[in-house]
Amino acid sequence: MKIRSKVDNTSIDISVNKDTNYGIMLSGGIDSAMVLYFVLLDAKEKNINLSIQPFSILKHDESYKYVNPIIEYFNEQFEINIPKTILVGNPDVHHRMQGTLGVGEVFRKYLKIQMLFSGLNQNPPEPFGDTNWTKPNRPAPDYQVPKMQFPFLHLHKTDIVELMFENNQEALMDLTHTCTEMVNGRCGKCFQCNERSWAFEQLNKIDTGKL
Repeated sequence: MKIRSKVDNTSIDISVNKDTNYGIMLSGGIDSAMVLYFVLLDAKEKNINLSIQPFSILKHDESYKYVNPIIEYFNEQFEINIPKTILVGNPDVHHRMQGTLGVGEVFRKYLKIQMLFSGLNQNPPEPFGDTNWTKPNRPAPDYQVPKMQFPFLHLHKTDIVELMFENNQEALMDLTHTCTEMVNGRCGKCFQCNERSWAFEQLNKIDTGKL
């Protein structure tokens, strides 16, 4: 499936086949939820009975608890039965290592996974919001890892939010959780809260989500 971002006309490629066992890293946020949406849409258009297992990084902010309601939402929308997420990783290691260790655990323990999707994307361009927080260490747009696909890696949050609206997935605003400082609600101060607010402001859209 070829998708094109309305924001910057960027081409996005998400394609699945019936002979591959897929995994997907779901964080509870909009980015990975939209990757899952396009994966399921591609499978539906191809009439594929998709094999896909969600995984979530175990973190102290408990963002993983928002993942299963997202899965249930897509199960109902696509009339399928994606299994609940599996928690991986160690919440006690430095936050920059949590993703790497979690992905490593997926491939080490769940050997049937042949390809793993991730919703990683680019940090917003400068200047951007408050400068008191530390930006996530996100890889360059051309970053590649064997057995992994990063379909949104070259995008900004604005692109992904616009794709959400274009594909009538506004329900994700109320299902997804962004803040890394609060288990419930939003602090409005962390990088992730600022990034989400920035994206909606850039698009002149209203974010109805409160989680």
